[in-house]
Amino acid sequence: MKNLIILFFIFPSLIYAQNQRLSNNKEILNFLNKLNPNYQIQIPSDSLIKEILRCPKKENIMVWGFTDITNDGHDDLIVNLLMGWKIYPIVVVNWSPNLDSTNAEVYEFPNDPFQWCNYIQPNQIDQTKTIKYSRTRKFRVVDSIGQITYEDRFIEDNLIFRSGAFIEFNPEPSSKSISTIKFVSEGCFYRCAKFEMVIEDDGKVIFKPKKYWEKSKRKQIAQLENNELDLLIDLIQYLDIENLNENYEVTWNHQVTVSLEIELSDGSSKKITDYGMRGTLGLRHLYRILFKIIETNEW
Repeated sequence: MKNLIILFFIFPSLIYAQNQRLSNNKEILNFLNKLNPNYQIQIPSDSLIKEILRCPKKENIMVWGFTDITNDGHDDLIVNLLMGWKIYPIVVVNWSPNLDSTNAEVYEFPNDPFQWCNYIQPNQIDQTKTIKYSRTRKFRVVDSIGQITYEDRFIEDNLIFRSGAFIEFNPEPSSKSISTIKFVSEGCFYRCAKFEMVIEDDGKVIFKPKKYWEKSKRKQIAQLENNELDLLIDLIQYLDIENLNENYEVTWNHQVTVSLEIELSDGSSKKITDYGMRGTLGLRHLYRILFKIIETNEW
């Protein structure tokens, strides 16, 4: 991230931790520069402030604050930055009050093309701490006669930190057993790899390269460790795949299309087709895990 500008135009009540050494704008700037010396941070001009306040929902935007979103007993740092003309939200976890950045991890929130008014705020649902993630995105709309138009929609999701990522909060995860996970890359306009991977309920992985896969042209078999399979199943159950949309798509061209098909032990199944692989934050994280399985095995 380059040319980052931190927002200092609204100062509502923030959520502070006791004995925090980060207590003012200068300390926040210095700490972020310590995390990444390439950051170029400055206070925005009045014109930039006016430009960024075009959000459809008028509310105070918390510039920075603290909340224990990872539920590890330590406060995490929430910051809304500005890069170019977009708000650029980040969360810093595993940092220490003495500002040691050795183990600090920075989680950046998607800033897709045609997405703006992009910011995060600390929130809580019952006893669960969440991050409210707000943004405006462009969606393709097809009417009854097939005419295509595009409309902007303001979206708000509550996120939790789970399985090493921020994903949509689900108060009622599924408990259904999973028989097979089928993940298929259908390629793109360019030379994107095409393949099919099936993961069975005992952790057996069957990988079938189809096109533009340089390592091997033959079917390959691997085995997941029990903890890898358990984490994968836990994530899929938490996402409640059955209640997600069947189709997702971005509004720009030449992206990869993937399909995810989950077969449950009761015989039912759910297939999701995702052009651009950006359906939900939970799905994006699941795709990353599935691609990691492919990349870390010797096919």
